[in-house]
Amino acid sequence: MWWCAVVVVLVLVAGGGVVDALDLHLVDKGIANEYNARCLDGSLPAFYFSPASNKTHSNDWVLYFRGGGWCYTEAECAQRAKTQLGSSTQLGKTFNYKGGYLAPDSTVNPVFSGFNRVLLWYCDGASFSGNRAQPVVHNNQTLHYRGFANLRAILATLAKDHGFGSARQVLLSGGSAGGLATFLHADTVRAMLPRTATAFKASPVSGFFLEHDDAGGQPLYPDRMRNVFAMQNCSAGVDQSCIKANAHDPSACMFAQHTYPHMESPIFLLQSLVDAWQMGNVFPANASWKDCANTGEFQHCSTQEIAQLNAFGFTMLHALNGTRTFSSPGNGGFFYSCRTHVAAQGSAWEKFTVEGVVMRDAANAWWLDSTTAPAAKHTHLQPKLLQPHTPHQTNPTCS
Repeated sequence: MWWCAVVVVLVLVAGGGVVDALDLHLVDKGIANEYNARCLDGSLPAFYFSPASNKTHSNDWVLYFRGGGWCYTEAECAQRAKTQLGSSTQLGKTFNYKGGYLAPDSTVNPVFSGFNRVLLWYCDGASFSGNRAQPVVHNNQTLHYRGFANLRAILATLAKDHGFGSARQVLLSGGSAGGLATFLHADTVRAMLPRTATAFKASPVSGFFLEHDDAGGQPLYPDRMRNVFAMQNCSAGVDQSCIKANAHDPSACMFAQHTYPHMESPIFLLQSLVDAWQMGNVFPANASWKDCANTGEFQHCSTQEIAQLNAFGFTMLHALNGTRTFSSPGNGGFFYSCRTHVAAQGSAWEKFTVEGVVMRDAANAWWLDSTTAPAAKHTHLQPKLLQPHTPHQTNPTCS
């Protein structure tokens, strides 16, 4: 079911724009009750939607998972439930987005701007993977871990009320925690598509978070994500091929690097190998790293620190290119060394370049090409990451 004249795209967003706003919608109450779909605080799941602005794309869709990190403990989820990332009660009526796959401006986003555009709102704290049947109570506050149900309920509401039941071509995407959701749910969403669907691809944005010790040798981020997996009972809400292959350690499937090798959906990553969020949250060690990893384009880093950052980037690259998925036809990616996070959601979509190819153009070429195209045709990788001497950044389009 691969190529026809219409397209659907699923995407996660964390930015804001100025024109052609997406309008807020809540999941149909009946559907929410059927799936037991709820935000952390028990409110209805939500999404932002703008119908196709071009009639020729009336059955084409961009669905984008919104990002926003995770809550690692019940106490953090209780706090998150009081915010827009844990409740739909505080959401604005519209959401503007100016870059990447959801951008409404055809000069910025020539391929997807005329599609039906959907932002799947993130309110569960576990990348749409929570699947705990009963709510939990933390300090007299009731919490609902129902992210996987929220995903299914949003798609069902789109089919019931907005024409998604006639979708033909589909791109699934999302940024940050939404990018991780793209990895975790791509094959599941593909299996849920209506029979009219003829094409499906996935393009996670900054979602390849490594299971990696910090610079001090401690598994800070891995331990946190494994706790999310257990706390929210995510085993049924992540990629089931990964679960089957990791029966001895199912929580591994909360990480993109363990899910990616099992994916069947065509996939194109937009990913910094020295991602800014990971520099501050996966790879931090002590205060001495603050200026190096979290400021500018690494101009405050020592030669030793640059070597460690490069090692992190090469570990990420090895986790990718050591799999069959990396070289499978129809796949690809755009890998760069800019110290950014979800860059594709902003102006970098039109700016960042790898070996003469702009990020946007690379993504569009992959989308428009056949799923039988060699992965090498659509894999854009800098010849080197950071260099030991100043300036450490080797990609001039980063600044």
